Amino acid sequence: MTGLALGLVLISAVAHAGWNYIAKRASAGPVFNWLFDSLSVCVCLPLGIIQLLVAPVALQPVAAVFIVVMNTIVDIVYAFLDPRVRLS
Repeated sequence: MTGLALGLVLISAVAHAGWNYIAKRASAGPVFNWLFDSLSVCVCLPLGIIQLLVAPVALQPVAAVFIVVMNTIVDIVYAFLDPRVRLS
């Protein structure tokens, strides 16, 4: 494993632990998660679009739609099966 890969894994681990700590301490509960997720989309979507414009991926549109639909289905099923998630 290269030093860069190890560094990225360690940074990811610290970021994940930090997120868990902040999310569990937040008094707003689900509202905090929704706000954070919305902020993440606002930050990551432009970066993803730039990445696709700079170095396009050779992925067929049908495959891309399939991946998005399957991810959505998995997220919805997870939300219904996880007893900690409130859907109200």
